[in-house]
Amino acid sequence: MPSRHANRNITLSIALAGSLAAMRLWQRRHHEFSGKTVFISGGSRGLGLVLARECAARGAKVAISARDGEALRRAEADVRRFGKHVLAIETDITMREEAEMALDQRVP
Repeated sequence: MPSRHANRNITLSIALAGSLAAMRLWQRRHHEFSGKTVFISGGSRGLGLVLARECAARGAKVAISARDGEALRRAEADVRRFGKHVLAIETDITMREEAEMALDQRVP
């Protein structure tokens, strides 16, 4: 006959497994980007690039912007490995006119 300690461990393991399964289902349902467009400033490196990859992998059309054109072209090629709809916009979003023009562009 299993001890109280063993029963408690089994119960905790079942609860943990159920929680993990529920969390996975919630993530799949609530983080679908298919058919959505995402604009990420600073998308050529760091967190912006990571977010662009993840959004593209989840089906979003992704527009990335950055000031450094060379880094932006590399990032665009990188993000295309995760999704086919990617637009790279060389712009300085601290300049209002440039930011507005960037937001007016459409992801193919």
